[in-house]
Amino acid sequence: VGSSGFRSAGVLRATFTHVDPVCAMLDLGDAPDKPHPTGAPLKVPIQVVDRYANVCESYNGEFGLELSGGGRIAGGAPPRFEVIGGRGFLPVMCTQSGTITLSLGSDSVLDNIARHAKGFSTRLREKGLLTTANIHVRSMTVTKIHMSVTSQEPTNAGADVETGVAGSADSAGNGSRPMTARPLQLTAGDVATVHIRALDAFGNLVVHGEEIHVLLQAEAIPELDEHLSTGGTVPSHNVTTYELGLRKGEATKTILFELAGEHSLRLTKPSNEHLDVTSMARIKVIARKASKIDVCNIPEAGRAGLEFELVVLARDRYGNVDHTHEQDVSLNHDGHLPPGHTLDIDNGGIVKLRNGRGRVRATHRLPPQT
Repeated sequence: VGSSGFRSAGVLRATFTHVDPVCAMLDLGDAPDKPHPTGAPLKVPIQVVDRYANVCESYNGEFGLELSGGGRIAGGAPPRFEVIGGRGFLPVMCTQSGTITLSLGSDSVLDNIARHAKGFSTRLREKGLLTTANIHVRSMTVTKIHMSVTSQEPTNAGADVETGVAGSADSAGNGSRPMTARPLQLTAGDVATVHIRALDAFGNLVVHGEEIHVLLQAEAIPELDEHLSTGGTVPSHNVTTYELGLRKGEATKTILFELAGEHSLRLTKPSNEHLDVTSMARIKVIARKASKIDVCNIPEAGRAGLEFELVVLARDRYGNVDHTHEQDVSLNHDGHLPPGHTLDIDNGGIVKLRNGRGRVRATHRLPPQT
């Protein structure tokens, strides 16, 4: 052509199309090789390919998807791909940290002989196409600090106090728990362990990131005997504060409970002020069996002719009133009175203790006039 002076303008255009479809495959790219954050939707694409791993763009149909490990289809849709033009996808919600396994069912194989032909699996691997994939879901962002309390005593082993959130529901992956949840009951002298955990918005433990510090406040509201006005001082609220540092998302604190009454545990002042620390716990402490008898309401400075009421209490080793104790107690006076003076106790000095308490009237009498 060059020697004759003629010019060639001819162009060869060839169009290639796929052959018969063999199977459907997952096309996740590098998603299985890196962690996926909780809460972020995962786009799961699917392709229908022929024996040369080409997309069958004329294929339309449906294929099932099996999920395990906490994944679910967004919007509650069924786990089925709708393939149009050889391609389709499903949005998968990942709200639980861990590993989600995605698998295509047996209906994904359209030509079993071609599927197991020599060299076909190699072509699929070269294009990163899979029938089963593991997605590693990891919690990335801490949104709240959650608290739970577990008793260490044999009678309460494994018991977990229900916690609540003031003004809202408490979510720790186990649904909602109202603020009026039943408190854990302990006996005076029991030890409980407070568990503090850093959670994301879906209740997953966040083990990555910087160390978080938070204050734990334990407030004791002791029992108050409304019938006892002068038999002792009015107990006051006692607040103890502990500073905790969460390492790998967790911290624990053991607390000894000695005072009978209501106890409340609260979190406050986190190192990150944007964290939700409204989780709290309530604990009810009851007295142990009585180990001593106390007589109260004895006047410090008596005078002749004075009448007063003695209060007798059955207390445990920590000074709490044992409300289950019932006993008849005999009171004897062995003090020193002026010559001729006497101290008369009603009922022959016998006091009947009921619910751990008893009362008896006493009179300081003068000697008879001569």
